Amino acid sequence: MSSRQPQRQGAKSTPFTQKGTSRSHASRSAMTTSIRKAKRGQMVEMKRHMRLASSSRGGNPYLKVEECIQETIAIAESIVQCCSQQSLDDASAKKLSSSLERLLVLISPTELDNATKIGDTQQQRDGGASYDSSLSGIAANAILSHRVPYQNNEKMYLAFLLADTLATVLGADATDASDASLQSIQSQVSITLTQLSAAEPPPPPITSYDQEQFSPYGHPSHEMNHVLADAPTSWCFVLVNSRALEALIQRITVTPKSSIYDVDTVEKCVWAIGNMAGDSEMAREALVKMGAVSRLFGCISFGMSTLSASSQQQYDVLQSSLMNLLRNSVWALVNFAREGMLTVNDLSIGGLSNEQLASMLLLPTTFSQESSSSTDKNAATSHDVAKETCWLLALLADKDTKVTIEYICQTNSSPVLSAIVTLLSLSADAAIQLCKSISLVTAETKQQLSEKCMTVIPLCRLLRNIARERNGAGLVLLASTPTTLYHPPEKCLANLISLIRLGAGRDASMIACIAAETAGAFLYHADSSLAHSSTAACKILLPALCLALISPHATFDFKREAVWALWNASMNEDDGVIEASDEEFRTYQQQLLVEMANTSPPEFLRCLTSLLSTDDMDTVYPAMRLIDILLSRLEPLPSSKKLHVMFEEVGLVDALWLICDNDSDESDVAEMAANILDEYYEGEDNLDDEELLAPSSAGGSFQFHVPSLAPVSGFDFSSNPTTSVVEQQQQPGSLRRGRGRGQQIPSWMQQS
Repeated sequence: MSSRQPQRQGAKSTPFTQKGTSRSHASRSAMTTSIRKAKRGQMVEMKRHMRLASSSRGGNPYLKVEECIQETIAIAESIVQCCSQQSLDDASAKKLSSSLERLLVLISPTELDNATKIGDTQQQRDGGASYDSSLSGIAANAILSHRVPYQNNEKMYLAFLLADTLATVLGADATDASDASLQSIQSQVSITLTQLSAAEPPPPPITSYDQEQFSPYGHPSHEMNHVLADAPTSWCFVLVNSRALEALIQRITVTPKSSIYDVDTVEKCVWAIGNMAGDSEMAREALVKMGAVSRLFGCISFGMSTLSASSQQQYDVLQSSLMNLLRNSVWALVNFAREGMLTVNDLSIGGLSNEQLASMLLLPTTFSQESSSSTDKNAATSHDVAKETCWLLALLADKDTKVTIEYICQTNSSPVLSAIVTLLSLSADAAIQLCKSISLVTAETKQQLSEKCMTVIPLCRLLRNIARERNGAGLVLLASTPTTLYHPPEKCLANLISLIRLGAGRDASMIACIAAETAGAFLYHADSSLAHSSTAACKILLPALCLALISPHATFDFKREAVWALWNASMNEDDGVIEASDEEFRTYQQQLLVEMANTSPPEFLRCLTSLLSTDDMDTVYPAMRLIDILLSRLEPLPSSKKLHVMFEEVGLVDALWLICDNDSDESDVAEMAANILDEYYEGEDNLDDEELLAPSSAGGSFQFHVPSLAPVSGFDFSSNPTTSVVEQQQQPGSLRRGRGRGQQIPSWMQQS
């Protein structure tokens, strides 16, 4: 197993990680965006805005940036002034509520803003090209650099004053105003903090201090430049360094006596905490230090216990609020887990048991009658909770796979593992239904199916991490109990892989791609024992992979993952894993290879050969190994047509020569190519040379058949005297070099 690389962590270079790719979201669906981020190892979003129903900016869609900035700053100043008085009377409360409502309209992005937003990935942020260019983002970030008079005629940044003011209102008691009025205002404040925390940082000022110091093009240093350099860098920086952070965390407290209003307010505060956790390490450290993680676990425990005690026959308002609370709480934990600030041990410390995790994953089966036609665009469904839970487990498994598997599989009949397999079956069925009838379903049904499909991505990633452990694949495959409603995991993966053959668009292709990668992890241990569950899964996964590989709709990314999976399923005996005496398994493995080669032989062999001509060595390596295994195991079998001849007909010899000619560092791939040429195509290459150079024994001496230099008709000196003799004759075939690197040079050709 020395030359095999089974622990490959997916594609290191994909079209989605290259610089200069399109940053516009207007031309791609939400599912495609999510899948692309998932393949880069990211969650769907690290920050999320709330979508407001009243997103119109005063009925004027052509509001200028200057007007929007001026109005936003004026409203922020009025909110600070309104709350600066000792008591909040009814008139002040109405004015404050009106100002907060207008501020939310100005800083909340619309659908057009989302389509023109620049930069939303970690790669682009690292490259310094990410900032919020939407009108709402510019309006929110304009407050950061604005300073207003404060005590003793000193100027202070408006952002800190606004954050402290909002924190005061959020932590106010009911004695300051009527209960209904205060509850409404506090709800607006929590939404405002959520929207501000979701705002991306503004671009660095042109006249920043660093540019003046290090750049030859910097402007001359003056007071305004240093003022801009000292301005807050982002809204999350402001919230962390103000009283807003403490007010948000103190608000995240729910008890069995909490009302629906309390649950709604806590849910919005948790949303803001999640945005801050996805912003920076500084924010995450501050949140952990103040005990935000333990409060999030408390919200999950409260939500699950209250849901289990509620009626499942009728989906009411309280259950909808609890779903929102659960979705946001788990998503906030995901932002901590993504950067390694949350471990599996924290789940145990937080009181999140296996039974609770399994219940969260199975919420779609428990609340199957929930309505998705809610007018609230921010309403969460049971599928959202299950999806975020899958992401949490998947990211924890990325950091420490062994510990995560031990936590999930504490007993032989793990409830979490059974729930994962059940959820995979539901999500796979939804994806297949959506892709097969994408032009027939209504918009509402399509949205429902898309929500279910999105769970496929974290599920496959989680199962891939589990299957990479020695006993992981067996645990998953043996945890399923196939019924009429739920399919085993290998059947689900085979169905998802087959989506590539439908030609249903990019979404179906990318789902099939990640399913093929997961199948490759399952098939890696298929050669360890004939009785192994992965070996049995080969019978289902292998035909699906082969047929999808030769599909005209197969993308390059899918072919790369499929050929890795096929190679994982066909280990060569030279790798030192298979015992020489294990004839039973040899027979079975040979049957698998025959099944591969018999899957439309010309197309299958041509596809493998074409992968050798790519520049991606992550694709060339498994394709070369698979070709080598096929030739070594199937070439000796009796057949009407030898396999090496069929490979030569689809251009294998030229592809191997191209690898050998372009190799400069004697790589393993070039060595394998040379060995294949020497072993299977050496004799055919010398046929022409043997006809030319073979000596004959006439008269007791060897005579070589070398053509005469004189033309048959003799020399004609009457023509152009400068005509070359070489031009009047047939040039003999030049000696070819030996194919590969093992070609023996005859002694009579060697120099003395």
